[in-house]
Amino acid sequence: MLPGCQKELEGPDPDPDDVIGFWEGGYVDVKYGNVEGYFAFDLRADSTATIYIDQKDAGLPVTPENADGKVETTFKYSQSTKKLTFVYKYKTKELATSGTVNDAVTQIPGTWGEAPDVEDRGIYTVTKKKK
Repeated sequence: MLPGCQKELEGPDPDPDDVIGFWEGGYVDVKYGNVEGYFAFDLRADSTATIYIDQKDAGLPVTPENADGKVETTFKYSQSTKKLTFVYKYKTKELATSGTVNDAVTQIPGTWGEAPDVEDRGIYTVTKKKK
């Protein structure tokens, strides 16, 4: 390699075990007037997940215990692309998400939509919570 032409290395790919755990944050539904809501998921080693969803009510902090929706599903994680995806049914809609885990494995920003589209409804960001 020529001097000065060295490729800058990115962080290592997150180990699949690193994404296991509880992630919590919120979403914005751009299709219906930029409605904001609570979004969290608990990822387990067997590729199953519990998703918690709720439209934020003024003055009421939303937690997994009082979230409007609780859905069981499975997820896929690609170590090479750092992509996390899942499809789930919430109320009358089948929804899909796609997000990319950051190098520090502390946050996942992504998009979501009505399946199979993962971009037609909005965005989300979740942060990994300590055990």
